[in-house]
Amino acid sequence: MKKKSVVNLLVWVVFSSIIIWSMSEGANSAQPSEPSKKKVTYAVVIGTSSVGSSGYTQGVGIANLISKKAPGISVTARPVGGSDANVRAVRDGKVEMAIVNAFSAVQGCLGQGIYSSEGKAPLRLLLQGFLTPRFIVTRKASRIEKLADLQGKTIIGKRPAMADIEVATLAYLEIAGIPKDKVKIVETVETGETLEALKIGSVDAALLPTTFLSPGFQELSRTTDIVVPSLTQDQANKIIERLGPAFRPMKVPPGTFKGQEKEILTIATPMILMVRDDLSQDVVYMVVKTLLDNYKDVKAIHSEAQYWSLENTLELPPLALHDGVVKLFKEKGVWTPHLEGWQKNRLSESK
Repeated sequence: MKKKSVVNLLVWVVFSSIIIWSMSEGANSAQPSEPSKKKVTYAVVIGTSSVGSSGYTQGVGIANLISKKAPGISVTARPVGGSDANVRAVRDGKVEMAIVNAFSAVQGCLGQGIYSSEGKAPLRLLLQGFLTPRFIVTRKASRIEKLADLQGKTIIGKRPAMADIEVATLAYLEIAGIPKDKVKIVETVETGETLEALKIGSVDAALLPTTFLSPGFQELSRTTDIVVPSLTQDQANKIIERLGPAFRPMKVPPGTFKGQEKEILTIATPMILMVRDDLSQDVVYMVVKTLLDNYKDVKAIHSEAQYWSLENTLELPPLALHDGVVKLFKEKGVWTPHLEGWQKNRLSESK
């Protein structure tokens, strides 16, 4: 009898424990759960030009810096191709942001030029960087000293991935008073191919979309006798008027490349870091803040990376800025009534 009582007692204790545990779990499940303290990680892809280009090198450096310094954001760089390909990649959501030339970005945003049948793209500016000139370079053996001498010559002036090259070439011919059918315009697919054609003499001239300090152009000037015809101020103004606000005049000081004895006036369009307008304001804010707060690290990425600055971004910006950038600039005290009015005008144009 005593043994039975002990068993009954044990059964009662176990049963009671189960009931108490069940009630406790029910009470806990009725309470709202504690919010997770784990930080959300945003994966962002920056579209760039081809591997080995200045744009790709800077894109990789920017991606690594943001990933290292910005909490909760992981960034990688992807070589998409030319600026037009990157504009479409951002527009279609294949990459979150991209480094492109301002001309392509403005055309895509407004649905103009090669984008006229595709409609306007909701693109916004993050930062503005280095200038990339669009200049005519000729072989000295072709005896082209000024733009008018291009008549009857063969010139590289087209590229499938960069529509602005042909647009700029035609603008140069127009201000020189040369009908399109009075020159032979040929096409290449990349800058390296263009440089090689100039070296071997298969063309007389080319319109180059590269910086004067790029390794490829510097090598060309060392191995081939070349001439870069300078524009007059009136010619530069007329070309910029035709090409639009994404272009501006650029002066190249003497001695920038081998054989250059005088200052050269040409035109250029800035490279920009841009995104779709619907990318998270918080992500954009943190990306731009990270780059500006770590400007010394940005400058160390590449010789041209020094131009990714607040000052350059606010100098004639070609696109409306993203809301996340506006928020940051307001915090920094650099957002003025003039910029606010400019922003409203750009947003109105892009609708």
